[in-house]
Amino acid sequence: MGKMFKVLAAALLLGTLAPVAGLSTPASAATYNATIDIDTSSQTTIPYAIRGINDEMQKGIVEFTDQNVIDTTKSLDLGWIRWPGGTNTNFFNWKTGLIDTEYMAQVYPKTDQYYQYMDFYKEQRATQIPERLSDFNDFLQKVGAKTVIPINVLDTVDKVSDLAKFVKDNNIPVLYWELTNEPYHYTSNPPLYADVNDYLDKMKPYSDAIKSVLPNAKTMISYYAADANWNNAIYNYPNPYWDGANFHRYDGGGSSVTAAIKDANSVMDGSSSFIDNNIIAKMPDPNAPIFIGEYGVALGDKLGESVYHGIFNSESILRAVKNDNVKAMGGFRLFNGYLNPDNRHTTEAMDNFQRGIQADATQYNFGFYEVVPAIYTGVMEKALNNTSTLWGTTVTGGTTVDKTTGTMPAIYAQAMRGSYGNKNYLVIVNKSDSTHNITVNINGSAYGGTFTKVYVNAPNDGSGNPDPVARNKTNHNLVQEQTATGVANPVSVGPYSVTRLEWTPSPAQADLAPQAPWISYANATASGTATLKWLPADGANTYTIKYGTSPTSLTNTITSIPNTTTTKDVTGLTAGSTYYFDVQAVGSTATTDSENTPSVKLAIPGVPLMRSAYVERDQASIVEWQSVPGAQAYKVRYKQDSGSYGTPIDVGNVAGTLINGLTDGSTYTFEVAAYNGYGTSAWSSEDASHPNDDLPFAPNELTVTGALNSTSATLNWDPSYNEHFLGYFEDGDGTSSGWTASSGSAYTVVAHPDASRNTKVFKSASSGTNVSVRGLSSFADYEVEANIRVTSYDSDGRVGIVGRFQDIDNYYYLTYGKATDSIRLAKYVNGATTLLQSRTLADLANDGITPDVNDMDLRLLMKGSSLEVMVNDNSIFTVTDSSIANGKYGLWSNQTAYFDKVIMRISETRDGTYKIYRSTQPDTGYTMIASGVTGTSYTDNTLTSGVKYYFKLKGVDALGNTSVGFSNIAPRK
Repeated sequence: MGKMFKVLAAALLLGTLAPVAGLSTPASAATYNATIDIDTSSQTTIPYAIRGINDEMQKGIVEFTDQNVIDTTKSLDLGWIRWPGGTNTNFFNWKTGLIDTEYMAQVYPKTDQYYQYMDFYKEQRATQIPERLSDFNDFLQKVGAKTVIPINVLDTVDKVSDLAKFVKDNNIPVLYWELTNEPYHYTSNPPLYADVNDYLDKMKPYSDAIKSVLPNAKTMISYYAADANWNNAIYNYPNPYWDGANFHRYDGGGSSVTAAIKDANSVMDGSSSFIDNNIIAKMPDPNAPIFIGEYGVALGDKLGESVYHGIFNSESILRAVKNDNVKAMGGFRLFNGYLNPDNRHTTEAMDNFQRGIQADATQYNFGFYEVVPAIYTGVMEKALNNTSTLWGTTVTGGTTVDKTTGTMPAIYAQAMRGSYGNKNYLVIVNKSDSTHNITVNINGSAYGGTFTKVYVNAPNDGSGNPDPVARNKTNHNLVQEQTATGVANPVSVGPYSVTRLEWTPSPAQADLAPQAPWISYANATASGTATLKWLPADGANTYTIKYGTSPTSLTNTITSIPNTTTTKDVTGLTAGSTYYFDVQAVGSTATTDSENTPSVKLAIPGVPLMRSAYVERDQASIVEWQSVPGAQAYKVRYKQDSGSYGTPIDVGNVAGTLINGLTDGSTYTFEVAAYNGYGTSAWSSEDASHPNDDLPFAPNELTVTGALNSTSATLNWDPSYNEHFLGYFEDGDGTSSGWTASSGSAYTVVAHPDASRNTKVFKSASSGTNVSVRGLSSFADYEVEANIRVTSYDSDGRVGIVGRFQDIDNYYYLTYGKATDSIRLAKYVNGATTLLQSRTLADLANDGITPDVNDMDLRLLMKGSSLEVMVNDNSIFTVTDSSIANGKYGLWSNQTAYFDKVIMRISETRDGTYKIYRSTQPDTGYTMIASGVTGTSYTDNTLTSGVKYYFKLKGVDALGNTSVGFSNIAPRK
């Protein structure tokens, strides 16, 4: 963490920042008067710690074990953190804590995001610590938050059942189980769900599996804020099995900042009616809880990460939590959203991956800083997460702000009874560019005491006006939280601001009962000893541990544990006995029992159930098992072919792990055992895996057509692409690995021109047309990409890549040229060049695409006659040309250039076949109905009219290798 952020974080916690120069309102700005009336007899009860946020740490190499991460997250005072959060859910393997390449191939088949997540995958492999659920549970305990878990529909039902069991065995505090993330986006490309009914049908087995392990679990299905038809279909579903509703909403977009602000205001003003009319009115049970997992301004639009983003989130949350159904409400991402790293260390991570080494990312100085919306909502959250009672609050006076149509009051406010410490709160949101003098009345009388005022205002822009879209990007301290004490009534509230007023009531008000602790860890860590950890409970002065050998008779006590302590060793226990534990929070007026009463058996844990060992990719296998109660951690051992087992590997408290460094073509047999302070269990049953670098991915985009009353249905699908070649040149020899110099000089492997990178690259000659190719002349539909580094361009210098190379007179080539300052796709047919299309850098800049041509990624995708050009993961044009049907891939240069990360992706089932499976249920009962199927279509003529069938596929390549995973599951409607 950077020094400045440490100072800022400490000041945010202590509330001692002095006013910052430049944040005052211009003297010429109008000032308005307003009154806020607080009625303490009008009370609305809300859940404690209602406010939370998404995790999404998988999009980088940040780790939960990093103390800087723990400290900065704790300062946000969150009630819950959603894990793994957002889009990541669909490609994240919870058992290994890693991005899963097979899942990515299903969720992102040949789309822009696929490439980005492939890079995340590689970066993650270059660090030592996967994002494991046990580490996340420890993280939750340290930051004092619970969690919400969205499940991955690509997981089997057994794998989700194992997830619920791991949660139970490890006392993980789960508020809700979200039945996958934003399913409405996956009804096409890829079609994970045929429609809303298919989504609901497929989710029921998952919900049932979770509840079979955790009977009190609350499962939530997804509503669609932008589609009333989706919500109507949920309402009309014949057999609702879920417990509540989840929805995400992103609005506040527009063609200009002004238009976006008007849209944001309209959304805020109508948020209550939206929830009532679009969600509650469409819920089969109108009293069911609502979980709002994500809520914010339009992603990537005019207001993102700005002052107005913070205003939008703050007011939207204050409005929504007054709804009786809303039990938890979140914003957007925790990392790369609210807490941003100044240095993401992506280059280091990718270089480490290329060199085949791992680094400890906890040693990286990320330099976290708070994004503006986090600072704004943080002012509000310190009140909202320390109350369970909202008071009636009315605002009169003040100016108005524009909506898309009409106006609304600029000032919104909400008063709250503080739960502890004789303190109450009033949060005021000012959406205007004008200062307001606000008189605060409590129960009809002006408050005569003073306030502590915690606030954040918009800084001034270059013209001296308050800036609603100021961001902390280049100047991390531009927008800061400030504190003033002894502030008298009326109170001045600045432009574009969120203000929290705190006051001490007289006579003193009694503390409410402390928050109930949650015991997040209970295990036999040594002979006669059980170790407990629990979430800190607000309002606790001390803690008491009660325990005994019966859950209804906890006769032993440990008292007077300081409220700063959230872990304790309980000693003197009897071996072989099972003990039950309750951690009580002792407050000023009441004592609260813990929400859970876990048990600990002082004995060796049971034998884990081996689930499977399977190939992950080249030279690696994944081993997965089912957790057992009482396991402190697990050990894995394996043997190669007919050899003997090696030394066990301690893999920590997980239910799966990635084993690297294996030999392709060998058979490996794996076993797993559990251990705790009393010893190690017997070894599980065995399972084998066969690492293979040519393993195909399963096909994707499976769809099924055919009427339900028909006896036939037709399946169509796409083959998945895989990395047929991945060239990093770290072996120091790029010539004998298949490259052929077809024109000019051969490329050579040299050190990267940036010596600090400590990696190798493929260097072209300094002059002439240098074309180096590899692969097969039969390659037809594929994509080729390369990172190209140029230290200095010649006046007519050009660099790029080659596709469908037949010979030196026939190929496609994609280049950047210095003379034209453009990216060009041309064909060279029978020795004659024809330009197919080009775009200048100036033209690309108009679309927000600004590649650094001295260090860029070029990609050419060829499918039939369609040729698509991408730069730095951005598609810039597509042309149609059928002049060259197939050929090799390669590199092109007429000057010195350095090539790295050369990748060729092609369907690994080319010249292969498919296996087709069918069932009458989405989750079980599949049998193979056909094998050796060629092409990408199949008609099943053996169906029974009126029966709903489900289909899925595996791919088999030309060598007989079968994909580990299946395609998406597609129904016949």
